[in-house]
Amino acid sequence: MEVFSLKIVFIGTSGDYSLRHLEALEKKFEVISIICAAPRYYEGREDSFSKRNVLYKNAKKKRIPFYFAKNVSSDRIETVIKKTGCDLICVASCSQLIKKNIIDIPKLGVINAHGAKLPYYKGPNPDYWIFYYQEKEGAVTIHYIDEGEDSGDIINQEIFQIPFGMTRTEYREEILRRSPRLMQQSVLELEKGMAKRREQQKIKTFRA
Repeated sequence: MEVFSLKIVFIGTSGDYSLRHLEALEKKFEVISIICAAPRYYEGREDSFSKRNVLYKNAKKKRIPFYFAKNVSSDRIETVIKKTGCDLICVASCSQLIKKNIIDIPKLGVINAHGAKLPYYKGPNPDYWIFYYQEKEGAVTIHYIDEGEDSGDIINQEIFQIPFGMTRTEYREEILRRSPRLMQQSVLELEKGMAKRREQQKIKTFRA
């Protein structure tokens, strides 16, 4: 198996969506640190985490440094990421916006996997609104993170049909078949200096 030298910090949450993206990246790249963002409205201790946390289990098994972050843009996490000397931060599900102090650290930036067609359906729950409005197309998008919400330049986007009768669960399964692979492809393109970036259209939309 061909192994590349790119060093990645991964940010996600404890769920299958994050795990599948992490596993896709680990097949090709060196993931040097895993940061698990706390759930929305989390009131527990910042240094606590559940043993059921799938990202923690992955990190422990592969001996990768793991951090649970109530605030992923905190001074503590900023220091952690700077010490890694990472080239890129990859995000697949995060409960909060990542701030400039973190975005500016890696030389290749911060990229995110979004389960909808951008610039439409920005925000944390796009699949609900895609079904609400009976869209006939779904998509996965890999884009740069900037200081806005899902507003950074697009690297890759893959559109697929939503057949009549597809359930929300089936839609999510389709996302998981496509998005981790597309993130891996996007990172390969970044590694080789072949990644394209396309500014998102300036259209009036709403937060999903």
